[in-house]
Amino acid sequence: MKRDEYMRALEATRRIEYPTPQQMLSICPHVRPKQALEALMDLGTIATPPLKIRRSFQVAHHLPGVSTPQPVFLGGHDSVRTLESYADGKPHGSVFWRHPFMDEAMAYAEQHWPGDLVLDSWTDALKIYLMDPAAASAPWEDEASPVIMLGLNRAWQEIINDHSAPRVSLLNEAIVIASVNPHENAEIRGGRGCFERSLCLACGGDNFAGRRCRTCPWKSIAADTLNTTAPKRVIEVLRESGHAFPASP
Repeated sequence: MKRDEYMRALEATRRIEYPTPQQMLSICPHVRPKQALEALMDLGTIATPPLKIRRSFQVAHHLPGVSTPQPVFLGGHDSVRTLESYADGKPHGSVFWRHPFMDEAMAYAEQHWPGDLVLDSWTDALKIYLMDPAAASAPWEDEASPVIMLGLNRAWQEIINDHSAPRVSLLNEAIVIASVNPHENAEIRGGRGCFERSLCLACGGDNFAGRRCRTCPWKSIAADTLNTTAPKRVIEVLRESGHAFPASP
């Protein structure tokens, strides 16, 4: 199975009520079908391959309908680390639990997409909620709202207190890794705490009054003429993911 196929399977199985064996097996290419189903039905959990972080793994859960009204399958619901996933060999808040077939899951990723895997070498994680000024609810109230996760090579508080250059420049220089994929985001964070910011999807600003962006509609990233508070790397990741910033009104 290729990485893109596996990622699509994870997205398709994030939550399935009354799952079929075929649906559950779609994210278990590293294990024989009988073994995978036995782990899910008897233990309720199984490790699946990581997308981004070397020596980590995703975890899927099967809830048989005792704690939920109906049987539910949660594919790639969690990301779990091993100590070896951190480049400096320190735990960074992670609690290391063994899961069924975790070694097979990590080996599968190493065999099939080794070029996409990296060790965690960053200091802090920064979670950015992507705000749509026209949305009825705030992104933290809607699980479908996009979030971008950044791994930084400096402590976030250190960046805030550094006045040697504009914060947007300091933040852009500190970005080691960035993603809008929710499964990759969970892997990037690891066991560490996560700082949070908001970013306007229309103009790239982070000047909010409640849910209202104070910057719109007078600035637009699409015009490439602004002094936006969004780091260049964040804009690149959003555009690579298919987001189109609207032109100035």
